[in-house]
Amino acid sequence: MDKGKVSSGFLIESDGLFLLAHATQRKDDPNIKQFDGQWTVIKGELDANETVWQAAVRRAREMDKGKVSSGFLIESDGLFLLAHATQRKDDPNIKQFDGQWTVIKGELDANETVWQAAVRELKEEASLDLIEMFPSLVPTDTETPNFSYKTGRGKQVYLFWINDTMGLIKNANIEFKCTSILHGMPPKLAHRTGAPEVDAFMWVTKEETKERDKRKRQMKETKERGNRKWKRKAKEREEGKKRTRVKPKGKKIYKRISSEDVHFERKAKKGKNNTHL
Repeated sequence: MDKGKVSSGFLIESDGLFLLAHATQRKDDPNIKQFDGQWTVIKGELDANETVWQAAVRRAREMDKGKVSSGFLIESDGLFLLAHATQRKDDPNIKQFDGQWTVIKGELDANETVWQAAVRELKEEASLDLIEMFPSLVPTDTETPNFSYKTGRGKQVYLFWINDTMGLIKNANIEFKCTSILHGMPPKLAHRTGAPEVDAFMWVTKEETKERDKRKRQMKETKERGNRKWKRKAKEREEGKKRTRVKPKGKKIYKRISSEDVHFERKAKKGKNNTHL
């Protein structure tokens, strides 16, 4: 088979909508671009010694500016392993429900497959070497992840499911520890510099994950309501200032008068009985 004549890609359907990409034709008119027939799914030709899955992931990563992550959904003895992304929140009550709990995952490095990235991230963020410590749990198909989804920020995530029904991982008393340190954080997140990417781990049931998702949605809605309330109050304060604004006392008001008006005013000042038209 001629590898140069083979393409692979993704047909992405999210919430009933399909994602299409436009092949550049240098047509600046949006009306022409909208119906010029160059809209298609994200795809590309295979490179040398590359599988169709690897080519599809590479093409998606290239078109999405590298925002592709992979990781593991680890289920052991009916419990799921979650990790907490470092937020420098020391209050355990806040940390427990702050919405930063997620599966262990991370972005792909250059020339790295989704499986290689998932194994590396698990080793860096949890000190868990799946291949060496639990080779029997390694899936037979490391080319195709079990789950894929897209985050609200546009990042494509692929997950491999580790179904440890015997509880080997949970009962091994592993001390999960993150060895990956945050560096080069933007000014807004400078307080996280020097901290590990993950600062806590926990095992949860499926029902607890649903409850956490519900709590996360509630916190998000509360924050949005607070933002809307703050904007409304700010607008009311601004409108109130406009309504209560009065002219300063003693402000002089000038008007244009003719020379005849000045003449009549002078005559009137000479005596009270003088009248003028």
